[in-house]
Amino acid sequence: MHTNKRLLEAHWQEASEVRLIPIWEALRQATQLLVITCGCVLAYVMLWPSFEKSERLKREIESHDEMISKLETQRIILEEEYYALLHNPEAVEREARDLLNLAREGETIFRFVPYEQSPAIRAPQPR
Repeated sequence: MHTNKRLLEAHWQEASEVRLIPIWEALRQATQLLVITCGCVLAYVMLWPSFEKSERLKREIESHDEMISKLETQRIILEEEYYALLHNPEAVEREARDLLNLAREGETIFRFVPYEQSPAIRAPQPR
């Protein structure tokens, strides 16, 4: 009888160990998953402001690039006008007549005042 008791105790210990190992393994895996999830959330929370700032700076760069291209176009136009005024006497005369209201003898200057269109005269909107 004494040996049966030892066998039963050994069997009970083996059975309880078999049950405990999967429980501890599951708890270990759950803890690892929890730690990884917390790490990802923490990284997201810490890096999100940097991401938003980089996106805002990219939008600013795009708007500045557009402004640079517009100013570059305006610079080219002004350079052409400057070159024309330096080397073309007809351009100088045209500018003087337009800006200073100058005319040659016997010429009459007509100025037309622009008028605003009333809302009824404007082109109809497509339906």
